Amino acid sequence: MDTITTNTPAGKSPALNPDAAIIAAFDRRSAAFKIARGLPDRPSTDGMTPEQAAQWDIIDAAEEEICSAVAITARGAELQLWTAAAYVLDSALFDGFDDEPHYYSADLDHFISQGADRDWSDRLLLSALRSLRAQGGVA
Repeated sequence: MDTITTNTPAGKSPALNPDAAIIAAFDRRSAAFKIARGLPDRPSTDGMTPEQAAQWDIIDAAEEEICSAVAITARGAELQLWTAAAYVLDSALFDGFDDEPHYYSADLDHFISQGADRDWSDRLLLSALRSLRAQGGVA
């Protein structure tokens, strides 16, 4: 398994990250979501365009990779929870179209800033995500 992280400063050895595959899959998922969201809808039906379907195939494959992995770091576990949140809470973590991109990009600050406006189950999940993020040292 490749465990090399990206964003290594010039002249430095890359750090080993046992969750590089989870992080890469989450990044692919996030990028595909942004592309899918920006594509025009098919005007005559509720179905997806072939371009949208291709992006959702990328999302599905990335989620399968995230699901099949065993996280070693707090960051890996955090990204697995972000991925699971839409399914576990029946998409309750985001209230609508405006929250959706923040969910797919793991934008914890967006949801934490809503405080008591979130329902209790959301706040419990967000507290776990916040704890994992703090353990992993990710800003």
